Amino acid sequence: MTVEDELLTLDALVKEKQDELNNIKRSRDQFQSEAKACQARRDSFRKASQDLMRKVTDAKRERDRYNAAVREAKEARNAVSDRIADAREKGARDLGELKAERDRLHAKVVENHAKSQEYQEIIEKTRPEIDAAKELADREHQRSLELKAAADAEHQRFVKVLKELEELRNELPDTL
Repeated sequence: MTVEDELLTLDALVKEKQDELNNIKRSRDQFQSEAKACQARRDSFRKASQDLMRKVTDAKRERDRYNAAVREAKEARNAVSDRIADAREKGARDLGELKAERDRLHAKVVENHAKSQEYQEIIEKTRPEIDAAKELADREHQRSLELKAAADAEHQRFVKVLKELEELRNELPDTL
């Protein structure tokens, strides 16, 4: 084999290594791009989860407020019921105002209880949505880690092939 043939062979090997480097770089960049897309989706799912958790916190606050109103109305209704019972024991006959007050307080108990239940239903409906958003965020995070590892492996291949290319170039004369 002549020197010229060896140079042509080395030149062909250099071009082959450069093509290989370009392919590895494209592959690495694709893995990195996919990892970033996974991270963006993960962040979106995390935000959705946090928004839903705030919704639950707000619903709990409202539910608790209505539960307190139920307790207060029950206590007031029971106090009026006790006054009615005392009045009956004393022989009172005109209890219409007290009965109306008791009925008004009972209606308030029922109304506040219904509102409390509405918020409880929101809480119960939202919890699985939170769990689903967290699960999706975890999956996207795991996938992004896998893609990052693949990108790192491609980068290591890139570095190895780049060293091989430099060694080949060192074998070529400077005049080429």
